[in-house]
Amino acid sequence: MALNLSKSLTGFLKTNLDKKFTARDIAQWVSNTYPEECEKKINSSKNKNLEEVSNNIERQSVLLQILVAEN
Repeated sequence: MALNLSKSLTGFLKTNLDKKFTARDIAQWVSNTYPEECEKKINSSKNKNLEEVSNNIERQSVLLQILVAEN
């Protein structure tokens, strides 16, 4: 299933109307909520920063940067 980020975020924000989120908070929520879709996103990404990644923590950091840029 492809991640429909717009629809997912709309639902998330509607259920949390009383809270404020940074783009990074939202990216972290997306990553935690849709790990399989995010893994596919990383695998298909042409982001040059991924070429220098040596472990999963760095991969997660680059993923969050990608998601923040999309917000």
